[in-house]
Parts: sequence; structure tokens; C-alpha cells
Amino acid sequence: MLPVLVPVTDGMMVKSLDDDDSDETPAVPSELYVTSMPNPFNATLRIQYGVPVSSEVSIGVYDVRGRLVRRLVNRSMAAGNYSASWNGRDDSGRNASSGVYFIKVNAGANNRVQRVSLVK
Repeated sequence: MLPVLVPVTDGMMVKSLDDDDSDETPAVPSELYVTSMPNPFNATLRIQYGVPVSSEVSIGVYDVRGRLVRRLVNRSMAAGNYSASWNGRDDSGRNASSGVYFIKVNAGANNRVQRVSLVK
């Protein structure tokens, strides 16, 4: 099943990867996961993640000094597979500098971190 991404005005997107018209029961992940592509990226980074149980989910982009650059997700989510994106901008809408960033996904007591590179 290919993800369907729906753009929104602030440069972020979140879409359930389980939303399709098939009769198949979507697989709920057995553990929290995160993948990011393409990596390195230039314009838009797609972040796929899976939440094993309903929980409060937050996804943040952090620089190498540990400072929050952009909050992508901060909400309660049902168990399932999702996708979000980052357009390379900070929370104020300014372009982030080229370099290494960390995508941190928290779901309940679990967390995962993915290293990504922004190149311009």
C-alpha cells in the first residue's frame, strides 16, 4: 500500500497510511518505528512512523545542539501507520540551515530518533 499525502498550508502533512479503500485489515505495528526519506533531502522530507497503541504522539525536529527547530505532530493518535513531512523550515517559517537534524518521535513512554541531513 502506498501512502497518500495531503498537503496543508503550513508545509506539514500528516496522513494515516492505513486510509485506503481496500477490504484488507491494516497491520498495526508491534513497536514504534520511524523512517525518513529521502535522506539527505533538499526540499521536503517524508517521515513515516508507526504507533503500536493509542497514545499521545509528538514529533519534533532538533538541531545538533538539541534545540527544537520544528514541532511536526503533537496530538493523541490511534494505533496505526502514519506519514508526516518537514519542509525544511523552523516554527517561525524561516528556512533551516544545511546540516544534520534529528527527527524524534515520542509515543507514550517510547521514543525513536532518526538522523537526517538537509542539503541546499
